[in-house]
Amino acid sequence: MNISTNVKTINEFGFARELGSEEIKKAMALCFSISLDRTKKGRILYRGVRKSFLTDRLIRSDEESTDYKIASRLFFFGEKSAHFRNELKIQQVRKYLNDINDISSATCNKIFDLINGLRKSHDDDIIDFQSNHKVFFSFFLDKENKPIFSNMIQELGPKARDYFLGFLHTAGKIGIGNRSTSVSTSYKYDQASLFAGERTEERYIVISVRRYTNKQIRSNTILRDIERLGVPTLPEKAGIFEKQQEETLRAGIFPHDIIGMECLHSNELILNPHIF
Repeated sequence: MNISTNVKTINEFGFARELGSEEIKKAMALCFSISLDRTKKGRILYRGVRKSFLTDRLIRSDEESTDYKIASRLFFFGEKSAHFRNELKIQQVRKYLNDINDISSATCNKIFDLINGLRKSHDDDIIDFQSNHKVFFSFFLDKENKPIFSNMIQELGPKARDYFLGFLHTAGKIGIGNRSTSVSTSYKYDQASLFAGERTEERYIVISVRRYTNKQIRSNTILRDIERLGVPTLPEKAGIFEKQQEETLRAGIFPHDIIGMECLHSNELILNPHIF
């Protein structure tokens, strides 16, 4: 992991700004702390994205797509889930998961069907995961359990729904794909770098802080409630692609959580000016 020490920030007009002497000290201390934050107990999250991906979301077609302009918009709007893009909502008119807190029967049934559909995957990791968690998957293979699942989510609300959506999010396209109301991040810088695309592409790593620091306590509470209502859960540390150390964020990465955006193609780190 090599965080760039070629550090800049932006001014109020979205142009590059050199750091002052005190800002440089803060920036170097921050880069050092990020470099040391390598465990799942840490607070730093990384999201690798192509430049074209953020340009499509943040820059109008008649505007020049510079790194600094993209960073300026990113620090203002954050990185939203694809679900919240207007053109996507027009293209994907659907009867389920139509808002951030949707726990309708249609949404519950769709989540159930998507987990059931993982059995069709030919991915070795997904096949192995199913084999190692037979109790969990056997529940979703029996469609007579749909009412139990739906009633559980209706009683517990969006937190219970998000537990299963988070799991589906880690399965990729066969899981929730573009239909997700969340975005994927990783605790591993190197993993985010891989997700950002090929080295020949212009690409970024969005660096942010974790939204919560008491995840385990929150998870254990909701897991007990889900199981109490007759629906199996997965072990706390279970994940289909464990090496990716993924953290699924509800709705997206909020602007006030973003530390900065590293430009891998130019070896430059653009810090969010608000941290100063």
